[in-house]
Amino acid sequence: MYKFGIMGALLALAGNANASGFVLPANFTIPTTQDFAAQSRQSACDAFNARVELINKYIVDNDLAGDNIQVSKNLCRYISMSEGQIENSGLEYRYINDVPIGLPLGRLTISETIDITREFELVMLSQAGTTRYLFYVDGDVVLRNQSFTALFGPLRNVSGSSLSAALNSDKVLENVFHDSSIQVGAYEATDSATVCGRQDFLSPFGIILVDDSFPECIPGGKDNSSFWVLDDFFPQTSNTNTSLTIENSTTVGFSVGGSAGIDSSGPAAGLDVSFSAEKSTSTSKEVTVMGVSTVKSPNDVGIKAELTLSAEAITAIEPFDNIDLSATDNILGSSAWRDLDISASATYREIVNTKNCKPKTTRKVGFYHLATVRRGAFDFDGDGSKARYDEEDSEFRTRSVLDNMVINTECIAGANNKLYRVFKPGILN
Repeated sequence: MYKFGIMGALLALAGNANASGFVLPANFTIPTTQDFAAQSRQSACDAFNARVELINKYIVDNDLAGDNIQVSKNLCRYISMSEGQIENSGLEYRYINDVPIGLPLGRLTISETIDITREFELVMLSQAGTTRYLFYVDGDVVLRNQSFTALFGPLRNVSGSSLSAALNSDKVLENVFHDSSIQVGAYEATDSATVCGRQDFLSPFGIILVDDSFPECIPGGKDNSSFWVLDDFFPQTSNTNTSLTIENSTTVGFSVGGSAGIDSSGPAAGLDVSFSAEKSTSTSKEVTVMGVSTVKSPNDVGIKAELTLSAEAITAIEPFDNIDLSATDNILGSSAWRDLDISASATYREIVNTKNCKPKTTRKVGFYHLATVRRGAFDFDGDGSKARYDEEDSEFRTRSVLDNMVINTECIAGANNKLYRVFKPGILN
């Protein structure tokens, strides 16, 4: 899978004089930059909170503002949905190809086993007037086993490097992914049996099914629509048969400065705390026939990305069958047939004000990831710009996996009545 991580940049702490409080002195040394390895998103908040500890120690050691005036460690919080991966192993796809290669008559039954894995992570950044939610899902769908059976009995059962796909002379491409999708989003989470005002959003398994067209699904409710912004997301739309944009990392910058008054209160102890988040990307040529088309959901609650094969690219390929894994990768790209990346991310920004943040009140926010994986033998007709996918003559199966995580947040008033929405720890996080 294309894992995307966080790199952090810590800005120097600085201060301005204030007669009623204290400033961090010039000799209060903290490294000006700190880089964190990719796939270590927790490091950004670990580094920030390590600096918070230094600031708080300086406050206490120098008796500047009393023990009760501290910078909160809740301004930067990393939350993981689970320890390790969420796994759905051994999922079976069984379908029939009526026109198999090498079998002039009969039907070929194909059974395949795949594994789907996901990891959920959230980084919540809180500053006066703004809260950012950086939601990440690393996931992939991996082909593990294939078995082929004709009318007269089993043909072969393969795994590992013997896995393969095939394209026959009628342009039926089998053992591939097509018309799959990824959906990520945020929603208003409640303790009631309904979600977004509808009972049927709860599946029999207790998983939340979100219809993101409902305004009530916006965290904070429909009145919060203008204050809830989707700043960035992944994957982005890419052209088929050319290149795919991959998110490598997110740079989180933070600075602490200003001065704190003796009577300052709130999570920042009167200091100016600010965060920034910027994404860096690279381009990969690995994807040769798989393309991505991404659409933003209504109300800035998320995205839906369609993962489809290019009919024009496939109809230009010469027929092939039972070739080795690397040769199949060279023709199709691994993501088209054996290793589908279902990673996604969304960066949200909430404008915090008196309309959506009343001090000492709490609010639950949910985040979800839905992967719909379609696999089988797909028929493509025509060629060039007239090439198209024929669903009626295709044989495929579809499976979906849906997961969600819910966090509790709290509204807090700081110095000068500045408002913060911060993470509120609970029993599970």
